[in-house]
Amino acid sequence: MENMNPPPTSNHPVLPVALRAQAIQELHDLQRILAFIDSHLETIELFLNNFVNQPHSDNDSDNGEVLNELIKYENVGMQRREKAINSFDGDDLAF
Repeated sequence: MENMNPPPTSNHPVLPVALRAQAIQELHDLQRILAFIDSHLETIELFLNNFVNQPHSDNDSDNGEVLNELIKYENVGMQRREKAINSFDGDDLAF
């Protein structure tokens, strides 16, 4: 019975007020950044939807190429957003 684990406690670690305030501020900053990125992605999506819904010329192969390029552009935007989100690691919220 020497290797018994101590009984579990319900005491959760409490952050000091200054660290908690800093963490909250950084989370708000991240939310603003995400809102900014989302607004740009929405603009791209609206552009793509308007482009797709317009009547096309008879040359479907050219239209397909243009549409593929626009989709690539949208994918780059999505990758940038993911990169921005993933660039914030635990070190950015130093406790």
